[in-house]
Amino acid sequence: MESIGTPIKTKTEVIPFFPSNLHEKQGKVSVWWFERNFSQSFYGTFASRQCNSCMLIMLLVASRIRIYNIKMKAVQDQLPFDLISVFAESILDGNKIYCTMSNAKKLRDINFSVPDAICAVGKYLRGLNEWFYASIQVLNFDDGIRESIFSGLTEGYNRWKGCTATTKTENYLFALLIASKRSVLFVFEEKSSTVTVLDSHEHLGVYGSIVVQTDIKNLLGLCQSIERMFVDVSESCPYRMELSFLECNEENPLVYIRKFIPFASSIAY
Repeated sequence: MESIGTPIKTKTEVIPFFPSNLHEKQGKVSVWWFERNFSQSFYGTFASRQCNSCMLIMLLVASRIRIYNIKMKAVQDQLPFDLISVFAESILDGNKIYCTMSNAKKLRDINFSVPDAICAVGKYLRGLNEWFYASIQVLNFDDGIRESIFSGLTEGYNRWKGCTATTKTENYLFALLIASKRSVLFVFEEKSSTVTVLDSHEHLGVYGSIVVQTDIKNLLGLCQSIERMFVDVSESCPYRMELSFLECNEENPLVYIRKFIPFASSIAY
C-alpha cells in the first residue's frame, strides 16, 4: 500500500504522511485497514512497539472529535479527511506524551489506568472526563465476547439517551473498551446515527490502525467484527473487559473518584 509522502500541517505539528487505507465490507459493517506505518508502533518520531500509548491516543481522539465537531459518517466508503487528520495528530501526541513520561520515569505501569491517562493528557481534554465505568466478565467464548460488549455498550448508550438536555454530552457518546491490555474507542454520533471504532495498533503484521463503522441499529454486527479483531487478528480471547464512558465536565479534576456501575450484563453466560 502506498501513502502520500508530502507532510501536511495540522493543528499540532507536521503530519509525516497522510495514510492510505483499504476499505472492506463485512455485511453492514465497514472496515478501513490503514497502511502498516500508520499505527502507534511506527507513525512519527516517538513511535515504537514498546510505546503502550493506545489509551492516551484514544482520549486525545475523543477530545478532538468533540472540540472540532468532526463529522464521523463515511461518504461513498471514504472516511472524512478531518477524522483521519485528528487520528494522525492523536497518535503523534499520544506517543510523545508516553515516551516523555517513560524517559522521565513517571510511569506507574507500562499500561495506563483510565485515571492516570486522563491526568497525563488533561490539558488536551478541554473538560472531557470519565462519566462511569463497568467491568465485564466473559464466561462463554462461543458468542460471549460480542454479546458482552454489545450489552455493555447498549446499557451505556441507553443511559446517555436518557440524560436531560443539560447533562447530555452534546452530539457524541464516547466509550473506551479496555481488553487484553489494549484500548479502543467507540464513538456514537447522534446526528448521523453511526457508531465508529478507532484502533491505533498494528494488525496482522501488514496493516496499521483500523477504523470500523456502521449504523447504530447494527451495533451487534459491529461488536461481532470487534470480536473477530480480538480472536482472529490479535489472537487474544479477553475474558475480562472494562468499558469506560466519557462525559463533558468543565472542571476536569486532576484527582477524582471513579464511578462504578454494575451492569446487568456484567457477566455473560
